Amino acid sequence: MPTPTPTASISAVAGTWTTIIRVQQGAGLMTWVLAQNGTVVSGDVHAGTLNGARLVTGTLAGSLQGDVLFFTITVPAGGFVFDPSCASTVEGFGNVRGSEIRGVYAGGASCAGVFNGEFVMTKQ
Repeated sequence: MPTPTPTASISAVAGTWTTIIRVQQGAGLMTWVLAQNGTVVSGDVHAGTLNGARLVTGTLAGSLQGDVLFFTITVPAGGFVFDPSCASTVEGFGNVRGSEIRGVYAGGASCAGVFNGEFVMTKQ
Protein backbone atom coordinates (compact mmCIF):
# COMPACT_ATOMS: atom_id res chain seq x y z
CA MET A 1 0.00 0.00 0.00
CA PRO A 2 1.32 3.47 -0.78
CA THR A 3 1.89 5.70 2.24
CA PRO A 4 -0.07 8.99 2.31
CA THR A 5 1.39 12.36 3.27
CA PRO A 6 -0.39 13.62 6.41
CA THR A 7 -1.25 17.24 7.12
CA ALA A 8 0.17 19.02 10.17
CA SER A 9 -3.06 19.18 12.23
CA ILE A 10 -4.47 16.13 14.05
CA SER A 11 -8.00 15.09 13.09
CA ALA A 12 -10.70 14.13 15.58
CA VAL A 13 -12.01 10.60 15.03
CA ALA A 14 -13.68 9.67 18.33
CA GLY A 15 -17.24 8.46 17.80
CA THR A 16 -19.18 5.96 15.72
CA TRP A 17 -18.35 5.36 12.05
CA THR A 18 -20.21 3.09 9.62
CA THR A 19 -20.07 1.75 6.08
CA ILE A 20 -22.05 -0.73 3.98
CA ILE A 21 -20.17 -3.99 3.27
CA ARG A 22 -20.82 -7.37 1.66
CA VAL A 23 -21.57 -10.28 4.00
CA GLN A 24 -22.67 -13.86 3.34
CA GLN A 25 -26.32 -12.79 3.54
CA GLY A 26 -25.88 -9.87 1.10
CA ALA A 27 -25.38 -6.26 2.19
CA GLY A 28 -24.14 -5.63 5.70
CA LEU A 29 -23.00 -2.88 8.03
CA MET A 30 -19.53 -2.38 9.51
CA THR A 31 -19.29 -0.16 12.57
CA TRP A 32 -16.23 1.31 14.28
CA VAL A 33 -16.77 2.80 17.75
CA LEU A 34 -13.58 4.78 18.35
CA ALA A 35 -11.96 6.55 21.29
CA GLN A 36 -9.09 8.98 20.86
CA ASN A 37 -6.37 10.17 23.23
CA GLY A 38 -4.20 12.63 21.31
CA THR A 39 -2.82 10.65 18.38
CA VAL A 40 -3.73 7.22 19.82
CA VAL A 41 -6.97 5.65 18.54
CA SER A 42 -8.65 2.48 19.79
CA GLY A 43 -12.07 0.92 19.72
CA ASP A 44 -14.46 -1.85 18.84
CA VAL A 45 -15.25 -3.09 15.34
CA HIS A 46 -18.46 -4.93 14.48
CA ALA A 47 -19.82 -6.23 11.21
CA GLY A 48 -23.17 -7.79 10.55
CA THR A 49 -26.39 -7.77 8.62
CA LEU A 50 -28.39 -4.60 7.96
CA ASN A 51 -31.06 -5.82 10.41
CA GLY A 52 -28.52 -5.83 13.24
CA ALA A 53 -27.38 -9.45 13.51
CA ARG A 54 -23.72 -9.31 14.54
CA LEU A 55 -21.45 -11.63 12.54
CA VAL A 56 -17.95 -10.33 13.37
CA THR A 57 -16.52 -8.69 16.51
CA GLY A 58 -12.99 -7.31 16.84
CA THR A 59 -10.89 -4.35 17.93
CA LEU A 60 -9.10 -1.49 16.21
CA ALA A 61 -5.77 -0.02 17.34
CA GLY A 62 -4.35 2.91 15.48
CA SER A 63 -2.61 6.24 15.38
CA LEU A 64 -3.24 9.57 13.75
CA GLN A 65 -0.58 11.41 11.84
CA GLY A 66 -2.25 14.69 10.99
CA ASP A 67 -5.33 13.80 8.96
CA VAL A 68 -4.29 10.18 8.28
CA LEU A 69 -5.50 7.30 10.45
CA PHE A 70 -3.21 4.25 10.38
CA PHE A 71 -4.93 1.20 11.89
CA THR A 72 -4.86 -2.51 12.59
CA ILE A 73 -8.12 -4.41 13.08
CA THR A 74 -7.83 -7.70 14.95
CA VAL A 75 -10.58 -10.30 15.05
CA PRO A 76 -9.51 -13.11 17.38
CA ALA A 77 -10.69 -16.71 17.24
CA GLY A 78 -14.28 -16.63 18.42
CA GLY A 79 -14.90 -13.27 16.75
CA PHE A 80 -16.58 -14.77 13.67
CA VAL A 81 -20.05 -16.20 14.33
CA PHE A 82 -19.94 -18.40 11.22
CA ASP A 83 -16.52 -19.93 12.09
CA PRO A 84 -15.41 -19.65 15.74
CA SER A 85 -11.92 -20.96 14.90
CA CYS A 86 -11.30 -18.18 12.34
CA ALA A 87 -9.06 -15.21 13.17
CA SER A 88 -8.18 -12.15 11.10
CA THR A 89 -5.82 -9.18 11.00
CA VAL A 90 -6.34 -6.18 8.71
CA GLU A 91 -4.03 -3.19 8.30
CA GLY A 92 -4.85 0.03 6.54
CA PHE A 93 -4.93 3.78 6.51
CA GLY A 94 -7.42 6.45 5.62
CA ASN A 95 -7.59 10.19 5.13
CA VAL A 96 -9.93 11.87 7.61
CA ARG A 97 -11.99 14.64 6.02
CA GLY A 98 -14.62 15.92 8.44
CA SER A 99 -17.26 13.20 8.73
CA GLU A 100 -15.56 10.81 6.29
CA ILE A 101 -12.57 8.46 6.40
CA ARG A 102 -11.53 7.22 2.96
CA GLY A 103 -8.70 4.75 2.50
CA VAL A 104 -7.35 1.30 1.74
CA TYR A 105 -6.84 -1.94 3.66
CA ALA A 106 -5.17 -5.32 3.29
CA GLY A 107 -5.30 -8.38 5.47
CA GLY A 108 -6.08 -11.99 5.84
CA ALA A 109 -8.22 -14.45 7.72
CA SER A 110 -7.41 -18.02 8.64
CA CYS A 111 -10.77 -19.06 7.15
CA ALA A 112 -10.79 -16.86 4.02
CA GLY A 113 -7.25 -16.18 2.80
CA VAL A 114 -5.93 -12.72 1.90
CA PHE A 115 -7.97 -9.72 0.81
CA ASN A 116 -7.64 -5.99 0.18
CA GLY A 117 -9.70 -3.08 -0.98
CA GLU A 118 -10.86 0.47 -0.47
CA PHE A 119 -13.29 1.82 2.12
CA VAL A 120 -15.27 4.91 3.03
CA MET A 121 -16.48 5.26 6.65
CA THR A 122 -19.06 7.92 7.56
CA LYS A 123 -19.35 9.43 11.05
CA GLN A 124 -22.73 9.00 12.65
